[in-house]
Amino acid sequence: MILRNRAATQAIEEISFSEDPDAEAYRVRWWRHKIQKAFLSPEHGITEEALPEMDTIFTTIEEYDGMTTRSLIASKIGVVLRHLVKLDPDKVPGNATYRFQERARVLREQWVAVLELEAFAKEYWVFV
Repeated sequence: MILRNRAATQAIEEISFSEDPDAEAYRVRWWRHKIQKAFLSPEHGITEEALPEMDTIFTTIEEYDGMTTRSLIASKIGVVLRHLVKLDPDKVPGNATYRFQERARVLREQWVAVLELEAFAKEYWVFV
């Protein structure tokens, strides 16, 4: 659970991709789009042939060290991963082999910890 003060909430509401056209924000948004389309869109879905590509995307996200709070919030990748984690494991293609749900859960936990720390730092003027 992320605790937000009024200033943090207002800052989050002001973030949008139209204001942040940098390459990192679009990269994170692209990852979110690919995951959402593959696992959460019934009309698109994912084929067995596309599972290795999705594994590569997850690996790239896991190894990416340039993630910012702004990109996390603006892309809403955490929301998509939360929905992926909540799915029935039998309905996630390739989950037994690639552990997509477990990997999504771990990523979300890492990001929530970072977001909570930043919210705390802004609230109490702590510089981390």
